[in-house]
Amino acid sequence: MTDFPQFVVGTYEEFVLGYKAQYDTNVKTKYKLEQSFATHSHQASVRCTAANDHYLASSGADEYINIYNMFAMKITKVINYHDSTVTCLEFTPDKTHLITANQNGDIAIFRCKDWTLVKLWKEAHKNANGVTSISIHPTGSLLLTTGADNILRFWNLIKGRQAYATNFSKSSIGSSLNFAMWSTTGNHYIVCIGKLMEVYETASATLSYTILTNSKITCAAFCKKTLICLGTEEGVLEIHSVIKKKLLLTTTAHNVRLKCIASFNKTSVSNDQEKTDSYLVTADSKGVIKLWLLKKKGVEILLKMKGEINCDCRITCLSIVPLRTAKAEKESNNEKTETEQEHEPLSLSVEVNGTHETQSIKCKKKKNKNKQNGNFSKPHETCEDDEQLMLNNNDESRQCLKKISLSKPSGDIKKSLKFNLNNSKKNKKRKNSFKSEEVKKKSTKMS
Repeated sequence: MTDFPQFVVGTYEEFVLGYKAQYDTNVKTKYKLEQSFATHSHQASVRCTAANDHYLASSGADEYINIYNMFAMKITKVINYHDSTVTCLEFTPDKTHLITANQNGDIAIFRCKDWTLVKLWKEAHKNANGVTSISIHPTGSLLLTTGADNILRFWNLIKGRQAYATNFSKSSIGSSLNFAMWSTTGNHYIVCIGKLMEVYETASATLSYTILTNSKITCAAFCKKTLICLGTEEGVLEIHSVIKKKLLLTTTAHNVRLKCIASFNKTSVSNDQEKTDSYLVTADSKGVIKLWLLKKKGVEILLKMKGEINCDCRITCLSIVPLRTAKAEKESNNEKTETEQEHEPLSLSVEVNGTHETQSIKCKKKKNKNKQNGNFSKPHETCEDDEQLMLNNNDESRQCLKKISLSKPSGDIKKSLKFNLNNSKKNKKRKNSFKSEEVKKKSTKMS
């Protein structure tokens, strides 16, 4: 029997708590949920968490992003960049970047290799509550974001710019935009507006299915590729089929508001045969966490509770830490030596179309002679990487991006870079010649 992944929750009480399911020997049909770790590493409420098989990230009202090494079980990095409450965190599918968002509406992307800022969209969502949700396409080429401004935005992560935007402020339901999310296959995406959930096809961007609940939808997750599991304020859990476009199951999972839902698959081997089961993890606002087994019996969907625990805290967010892989463990062991050998990249601030941008430049220590001239500065605020965020530039990504019309890039950065450098050299020569003329004038006056 294989192990379960860890369930990590953030709380209003400033804690990040980890839980793991263990096989219950007393009751063979159920599992024991036990606490695997607890950390009080934040100074205010934790609002968001994100995880892959190597790192766990957490942040919230204290504006700090803590990066945990899940092998060493310790904090390896604290990112202090945002100047308001961090509302969203998510790792890219290829585990190379961490995308963050805050209450001011800023979206920042950090490179996991050295945790440097490589892209910033300042005030991407202009509203008092900023960005409310982010979701990355499985190919890593597109980013979905929603904000308190009721605008759904698509971002091209390959080009590093906005691709498309839709305004939901005049929605017929009359409610604000809650969140948006890609499906696990990337063929669909959902948009949640109050009690209404709309399912769109990615290829045609057309509305394919509409779900209307009795109370406000608070959370959702995709399971088994084509199933949508959603939770409401009344604690009701509904499961819908995207293909059949109908409700398959509804049950009262919790007595209070459902705060978070997450899904994962667990593969077990018995009698030399592999078996994959789908599980759901739900958490409510009072701190109760439940583990559910999702099964298909013919046409019907069965949901059985396999474990339950009360963390005695008000839960704000939930993430699943995947099981460790040999590759991730090797990267974790080499993490210290890589960071020691690597040098911090330098950046050059240039002016493009009247706005200042920062270009990161990789250079060796021996060639770092221009630093004394004041051309180089440490990367901060609006910096744009030379790689142009080539997160996952494969054929599947290109096909996905063909469906969306993209705006033309604003100017050629390289040309303006050379132009500004030449101008700066000319200005220096002019200043030097001007100084020499002043000295000559003074000498003539003295004589």
